[in-house]
Amino acid sequence: MINNTNPDTINDDTLGLRGADAAMLRVADDVRRIAAQTGTPLASWKDGRVVRTAVTDTAATTAPPRAPARP
Repeated sequence: MINNTNPDTINDDTLGLRGADAAMLRVADDVRRIAAQTGTPLASWKDGRVVRTAVTDTAATTAPPRAPARP
């Protein structure tokens, strides 16, 4: 719960979002890798509509080592 209502002092730490960007990037990498392995197209939003795109990038199937998630 946010007790501080001053918008100048609200940040990722006060919102409990520290590390959220890195976590989202890790999940996106995993989604691309699994989609490539299973032949599942990825759905995304483009020009006001949902489009399905096949993952053909071989780099998506071999993710580089990552640092462990922050607690």
